[in-house]
Amino acid sequence: MKHLSKQEVISQLSQTNALENGFLKRSVDAGLGFYEFTIENPETLFNLIWHYRWSSAILTPGRWYGGKLYTVKNVAKNLMENDYTFDGLVNRDYAGKYEPGWFRSCAKIDKDFSWKSFNSLVVQLPTNVERIDCPNGNFRLIDGVHRSLVATVKLLKNEIEFEPIKTILIIQKPPKLWG
Repeated sequence: MKHLSKQEVISQLSQTNALENGFLKRSVDAGLGFYEFTIENPETLFNLIWHYRWSSAILTPGRWYGGKLYTVKNVAKNLMENDYTFDGLVNRDYAGKYEPGWFRSCAKIDKDFSWKSFNSLVVQLPTNVERIDCPNGNFRLIDGVHRSLVATVKLLKNEIEFEPIKTILIIQKPPKLWG
C-alpha cells in the first residue's frame, strides 16, 4: 500500500468529478489517513461490501431492518438469477422497490464498458457490525458502486477478463459505540 496525502486524494478524485458525490466528499474531509492499493483479483472485487439503498433495493431483497449486508457478488447474482438487465431496470420493466434512474449509470457503463475508463474505487474499512453482518466482506465500497456492479456481472458472465483496479482506502475516525 502506498500512503497518500489528503491533497493527492482530492486531486485524483477531482479529475473524474467524483467529489461531486457529497458522501464521498465528507468522507475525504473526515479522513485520517489515505492509502492506494491495487485490487489484483476478481474475488477481492466480488467481496466489497454493498450498502443497502432504496434506489436499488430490488437487488437486495429483505435487507432493510434485520437483513444481512451484501457483497457486490451477492448483488450481481441477484440481478442475474432474476434475469434483470440494466436497461430493463431503467425502463421499469420489473415490479419491485427501486428507482429506475439509479440504474442509468449502470446501463451506460454496461454498453460502453472499458477497464481504461473504470477509474479508481474508493473504500473504507468495515465497522465491527459490518464485519459480523457480512463476514465475507473485505472493504466497504463508498465510490464506484455502479462500475463495480457492472464489472462483477460481466466477470461472472465471462464477458470480460479481470484487470487490476486502482483503489483508494480512506481511514476514518472510529465511530462512537456508546453515547
